[in-house]
Amino acid sequence: PRLVVVDSVLPWGADWGDDGYLYVVHRGGYAARVRVAGGPLERLTQLDTSVAEFEHDWPQMLPGGRKLLVQSWRSSVAMSEALVVDLESGERTTIAKAAYARYLRSGHVIVGTLDGNLSVMPFDPRRGLVTGDPVVIEQNVDFDLTSGASQFTVADNGLLLVGPGG
Repeated sequence: PRLVVVDSVLPWGADWGDDGYLYVVHRGGYAARVRVAGGPLERLTQLDTSVAEFEHDWPQMLPGGRKLLVQSWRSSVAMSEALVVDLESGERTTIAKAAYARYLRSGHVIVGTLDGNLSVMPFDPRRGLVTGDPVVIEQNVDFDLTSGASQFTVADNGLLLVGPGG
């Protein structure tokens, strides 16, 4: 075991990037990264307080290493959005009115919503854009109101595992 981050990290997601970084949520609410070997945290995102945004949770580095998928936690979980943040320009693109989103290697994004639905949509990770309409693939998936996370995961081979909810 190796201590990578001493403090300052919230428990709202982390992602091991292919680029030698661990992507985390800083206690200040913004997404940050630290080298896998450890070291100082590097701030990656800026919060937009004009829309009552106070956290960027569930960071996931997209292929190509230039764009980060995050949950934009607004004044309430019901107001959350899935955002793609361009790490070079800082440009932000809303891809779904959803609290939890994960990129899939198949070239799709799967999103979970407060009503317990999971939808999948084609997605271009290099441009950070949805390229087709969402399709609901599962209903009644458990949704954690505390973290904004839908209770699902997708294996590299495409197998979807969900936690049933009400």
